[in-house]
Amino acid sequence: MQKKLILFLFSLVMHLTLFGNTQVQKAEQLYNNKNYAAAITAFTVLANDTTTITRDPAYAASIYYNLGNCYYRTKDYAQAVCAYQQSLRLQPSDKDAAFNLQLAQSKLPDQFNEPDQMLFGIWARSIMLSLSASAWGYGAILLLIMTFACIYLFQKGSVIAVSKCAFSGGILFAIMCIVCLTFAYFESNNAFPQQQSVTMQATTAYDSPSATAKNLRELHEGVILNIKLQQADGWQQVELPDGTEAWILNAKTYPLR
Repeated sequence: MQKKLILFLFSLVMHLTLFGNTQVQKAEQLYNNKNYAAAITAFTVLANDTTTITRDPAYAASIYYNLGNCYYRTKDYAQAVCAYQQSLRLQPSDKDAAFNLQLAQSKLPDQFNEPDQMLFGIWARSIMLSLSASAWGYGAILLLIMTFACIYLFQKGSVIAVSKCAFSGGILFAIMCIVCLTFAYFESNNAFPQQQSVTMQATTAYDSPSATAKNLRELHEGVILNIKLQQADGWQQVELPDGTEAWILNAKTYPLR
Protein backbone atom coordinates (compact mmCIF):
# COMPACT_ATOMS: atom_id res chain seq x y z
CA MET A 1 0.00 0.00 0.00
CA GLN A 2 2.76 2.42 1.00
CA LYS A 3 4.76 1.56 -2.12
CA LYS A 4 1.72 2.25 -4.35
CA LEU A 5 1.19 5.61 -2.65
CA ILE A 6 4.83 6.58 -3.25
CA LEU A 7 4.59 5.56 -6.91
CA PHE A 8 1.36 7.54 -7.31
CA LEU A 9 2.88 10.68 -5.79
CA PHE A 10 6.00 10.32 -7.93
CA SER A 11 3.95 9.94 -11.11
CA LEU A 12 1.79 12.92 -10.12
CA VAL A 13 4.85 15.13 -9.59
CA MET A 14 6.34 14.01 -12.90
CA HIS A 15 3.05 14.70 -14.69
CA LEU A 16 2.77 18.20 -13.25
CA THR A 17 6.41 18.93 -14.07
CA LEU A 18 6.06 17.77 -17.67
CA PHE A 19 2.79 19.68 -18.02
CA GLY A 20 4.41 22.85 -16.67
CA ASN A 21 7.39 22.49 -19.01
CA THR A 22 5.07 21.98 -21.97
CA GLN A 23 3.12 25.13 -21.10
CA VAL A 24 6.35 27.12 -20.80
CA GLN A 25 7.53 25.86 -24.17
CA LYS A 26 4.23 26.88 -25.76
CA ALA A 27 4.47 30.35 -24.23
CA GLU A 28 8.08 30.74 -25.36
CA GLN A 29 7.13 29.62 -28.86
CA LEU A 30 4.41 32.27 -29.00
CA TYR A 31 6.97 34.88 -27.94
CA ASN A 32 9.49 33.71 -30.53
CA ASN A 33 6.75 33.93 -33.17
CA LYS A 34 6.14 37.55 -32.05
CA ASN A 35 2.61 36.70 -30.98
CA TYR A 36 3.09 38.79 -27.87
CA ALA A 37 -0.58 39.12 -26.88
CA ALA A 38 -1.03 35.34 -26.79
CA ALA A 39 2.33 34.94 -25.04
CA ILE A 40 1.21 37.39 -22.34
CA THR A 41 -1.91 35.29 -21.75
CA ALA A 42 0.12 32.08 -21.58
CA PHE A 43 2.77 33.45 -19.21
CA THR A 44 0.09 35.09 -17.03
CA VAL A 45 -1.62 31.73 -16.55
CA LEU A 46 1.71 30.24 -15.46
CA ALA A 47 2.46 33.21 -13.17
CA ASN A 48 -0.94 32.92 -11.47
CA ASP A 49 -0.11 29.38 -10.35
CA THR A 50 0.65 30.37 -6.75
CA THR A 51 2.02 26.94 -5.85
CA THR A 52 4.83 27.50 -8.36
CA ILE A 53 6.17 30.51 -6.47
CA THR A 54 6.43 28.65 -3.18
CA ARG A 55 7.71 25.44 -4.79
CA ASP A 56 10.34 26.91 -7.10
CA PRO A 57 10.95 30.68 -6.82
CA ALA A 58 13.70 30.60 -9.49
CA TYR A 59 11.31 29.02 -11.99
CA ALA A 60 8.60 31.53 -11.10
CA ALA A 61 11.12 34.37 -11.50
CA SER A 62 11.86 33.22 -15.05
CA ILE A 63 8.12 33.22 -15.83
CA TYR A 64 7.76 36.82 -14.66
CA TYR A 65 10.94 37.79 -16.52
CA ASN A 66 9.53 36.41 -19.77
CA LEU A 67 6.20 38.08 -19.05
CA GLY A 68 8.03 41.38 -18.63
CA ASN A 69 9.72 40.88 -21.99
CA CYS A 70 6.31 40.35 -23.61
CA TYR A 71 4.89 43.53 -22.10
CA TYR A 72 8.01 45.47 -23.10
CA ARG A 73 7.60 44.32 -26.71
CA THR A 74 4.01 45.60 -26.70
CA LYS A 75 5.24 48.91 -25.18
CA ASP A 76 3.16 48.37 -22.04
CA TYR A 77 6.03 49.59 -19.89
CA ALA A 78 4.09 49.86 -16.63
CA GLN A 79 3.11 46.18 -16.78
CA ALA A 80 6.69 45.35 -17.77
CA VAL A 81 7.90 47.11 -14.61
CA CYS A 82 5.47 45.01 -12.55
CA ALA A 83 6.72 41.76 -14.07
CA TYR A 84 10.44 42.58 -13.86
CA GLN A 85 10.16 43.79 -10.26
CA GLN A 86 8.22 40.66 -9.31
CA SER A 87 10.95 38.58 -10.94
CA LEU A 88 13.59 40.41 -8.90
CA ARG A 89 11.66 39.91 -5.67
CA LEU A 90 11.83 36.18 -6.32
CA GLN A 91 15.44 36.16 -7.54
CA PRO A 92 17.23 39.40 -6.50
CA SER A 93 20.57 38.38 -8.07
CA ASP A 94 19.15 38.29 -11.63
CA LYS A 95 21.15 40.99 -13.43
CA ASP A 96 19.17 40.62 -16.67
CA ALA A 97 15.90 41.36 -14.88
CA ALA A 98 17.49 44.33 -13.11
CA PHE A 99 18.79 45.73 -16.41
CA ASN A 100 15.45 45.25 -18.18
CA LEU A 101 13.63 46.88 -15.26
CA GLN A 102 15.79 49.98 -15.59
CA LEU A 103 15.21 49.96 -19.35
CA ALA A 104 11.42 49.80 -18.91
CA GLN A 105 11.49 52.51 -16.25
CA SER A 106 13.43 54.80 -18.58
CA LYS A 107 10.41 54.73 -20.94
CA LEU A 108 8.02 56.03 -18.26
CA PRO A 109 7.11 59.69 -17.57
CA ASP A 110 8.19 59.61 -13.90
CA GLN A 111 11.95 59.62 -13.37
CA PHE A 112 13.43 59.50 -9.88
CA ASN A 113 16.92 59.98 -8.48
CA GLU A 114 18.11 57.15 -6.29
CA PRO A 115 18.22 58.07 -2.57
CA ASP A 116 21.67 58.83 -1.20
CA GLN A 117 23.35 55.80 0.34
CA MET A 118 26.63 55.27 2.13
CA LEU A 119 29.36 53.90 -0.13
CA PHE A 120 29.82 50.87 2.14
CA GLY A 121 26.08 50.08 1.94
CA ILE A 122 26.11 50.23 -1.87
CA TRP A 123 29.22 48.03 -1.98
CA ALA A 124 27.79 45.46 0.46
CA ARG A 125 24.47 45.29 -1.39
CA SER A 126 26.18 44.80 -4.76
CA ILE A 127 28.20 41.91 -3.31
CA MET A 128 25.10 40.40 -1.70
CA LEU A 129 23.15 40.48 -4.95
CA SER A 130 26.03 38.98 -6.93
CA LEU A 131 24.89 35.51 -5.78
CA SER A 132 21.56 33.96 -4.93
CA ALA A 133 20.49 33.36 -1.32
CA SER A 134 20.89 29.60 -1.80
CA ALA A 135 24.44 30.06 -3.13
CA TRP A 136 25.37 32.09 -0.04
CA GLY A 137 23.79 29.35 2.08
CA TYR A 138 25.83 26.60 0.41
CA GLY A 139 28.95 28.71 0.84
CA ALA A 140 28.20 29.09 4.54
CA ILE A 141 27.88 25.30 4.93
CA LEU A 142 31.22 24.73 3.17
CA LEU A 143 32.93 27.36 5.31
CA LEU A 144 31.45 25.83 8.45
CA ILE A 145 32.91 22.45 7.52
CA MET A 146 36.29 24.08 6.93
CA THR A 147 36.02 25.83 10.30
CA PHE A 148 35.48 22.51 12.09
CA ALA A 149 38.36 21.00 10.13
CA CYS A 150 40.64 23.79 11.36
CA ILE A 151 39.45 23.26 14.93
CA TYR A 152 40.27 19.56 14.60
CA LEU A 153 43.76 20.33 13.25
CA PHE A 154 44.33 22.86 16.02
CA GLN A 155 43.44 20.33 18.71
CA LYS A 156 45.24 17.35 17.17
CA GLY A 157 48.16 19.07 15.49
CA SER A 158 51.55 18.21 16.98
CA VAL A 159 53.46 20.86 15.04
CA ILE A 160 53.18 24.41 16.42
CA ALA A 161 53.18 25.99 12.95
CA VAL A 162 50.28 23.80 11.85
CA SER A 163 48.31 24.63 15.00
CA LYS A 164 48.87 28.36 14.45
CA CYS A 165 47.72 28.16 10.84
CA ALA A 166 44.70 26.07 11.84
CA PHE A 167 43.79 28.58 14.55
CA SER A 168 44.04 31.56 12.18
CA GLY A 169 42.21 29.70 9.41
CA GLY A 170 39.43 28.66 11.76
CA ILE A 171 38.80 32.27 12.80
CA LEU A 172 38.88 33.45 9.17
CA PHE A 173 36.51 30.72 7.95
CA ALA A 174 34.15 31.34 10.89
CA ILE A 175 33.96 35.07 10.06
CA MET A 176 33.37 34.30 6.38
CA CYS A 177 30.67 31.79 7.33
CA ILE A 178 28.85 34.45 9.37
CA VAL A 179 29.09 36.89 6.46
CA CYS A 180 27.64 34.31 4.05
CA LEU A 181 24.79 33.50 6.44
CA THR A 182 24.08 37.23 6.85
CA PHE A 183 23.97 37.77 3.09
CA ALA A 184 21.76 34.70 2.62
CA TYR A 185 19.33 35.91 5.29
CA PHE A 186 19.08 39.50 4.08
CA GLU A 187 18.77 38.53 0.42
CA SER A 188 15.97 36.08 1.11
CA ASN A 189 14.12 38.35 3.55
CA ASN A 190 15.15 41.96 3.11
CA ALA A 191 16.40 42.43 -0.45
CA PHE A 192 13.17 44.34 -1.06
CA PRO A 193 10.53 45.76 1.30
CA GLN A 194 7.89 43.23 2.29
CA GLN A 195 5.04 45.23 0.75
CA GLN A 196 5.45 46.84 -2.65
CA SER A 197 3.02 47.88 -5.34
CA VAL A 198 3.14 49.55 -8.75
CA THR A 199 0.85 52.38 -9.81
CA MET A 200 -1.51 51.40 -12.63
CA GLN A 201 -3.02 54.84 -13.22
CA ALA A 202 -2.20 58.47 -12.49
CA THR A 203 -2.57 59.52 -8.87
CA THR A 204 -1.53 62.40 -6.62
CA ALA A 205 1.05 62.12 -3.86
CA TYR A 206 0.31 64.26 -0.77
CA ASP A 207 2.41 65.11 2.26
CA SER A 208 -0.32 64.00 4.69
CA PRO A 209 -3.53 61.90 4.62
CA SER A 210 -5.85 64.73 3.67
CA ALA A 211 -7.27 65.88 0.34
CA THR A 212 -6.41 69.45 1.37
CA ALA A 213 -2.80 68.56 2.09
CA LYS A 214 0.14 69.79 0.06
CA ASN A 215 0.48 68.18 -3.35
CA LEU A 216 3.99 66.73 -3.56
CA ARG A 217 3.79 65.52 -7.15
CA GLU A 218 1.68 63.68 -9.69
CA LEU A 219 2.47 60.01 -10.15
CA HIS A 220 1.85 58.23 -13.42
CA GLU A 221 1.57 54.50 -14.04
CA GLY A 222 4.60 52.29 -13.51
CA VAL A 223 5.98 53.80 -10.26
CA ILE A 224 7.20 51.24 -7.71
CA LEU A 225 5.96 52.12 -4.22
CA ASN A 226 7.12 50.77 -0.88
CA ILE A 227 4.01 50.44 1.29
CA LYS A 228 4.53 51.84 4.79
CA LEU A 229 0.97 51.99 6.17
CA GLN A 230 -2.56 51.26 4.98
CA GLN A 231 -5.58 52.96 6.52
CA ALA A 232 -9.20 51.84 6.42
CA ASP A 233 -10.30 55.10 4.75
CA GLY A 234 -8.25 54.33 1.62
CA TRP A 235 -5.13 56.33 2.42
CA GLN A 236 -1.75 54.66 2.02
CA GLN A 237 1.57 55.91 3.31
CA VAL A 238 4.21 55.05 0.72
CA GLU A 239 7.86 55.60 -0.01
CA LEU A 240 8.68 56.81 -3.52
CA PRO A 241 11.73 55.52 -5.44
CA ASP A 242 13.75 58.60 -4.42
CA GLY A 243 13.10 57.94 -0.72
CA THR A 244 10.36 60.59 -0.31
CA GLU A 245 7.51 59.56 1.98
CA ALA A 246 4.04 60.48 0.74
CA TRP A 247 0.35 59.62 1.03
CA ILE A 248 -1.93 58.44 -1.79
CA LEU A 249 -5.70 57.95 -1.78
CA ASN A 250 -7.59 55.05 -3.38
CA ALA A 251 -4.90 54.62 -5.99
CA LYS A 252 -5.19 51.78 -8.48
CA THR A 253 -2.04 49.76 -7.86
CA TYR A 254 -0.72 46.29 -8.62
CA PRO A 255 0.45 44.59 -5.39
CA LEU A 256 3.68 42.62 -5.73
CA ARG A 257 4.03 39.26 -4.00
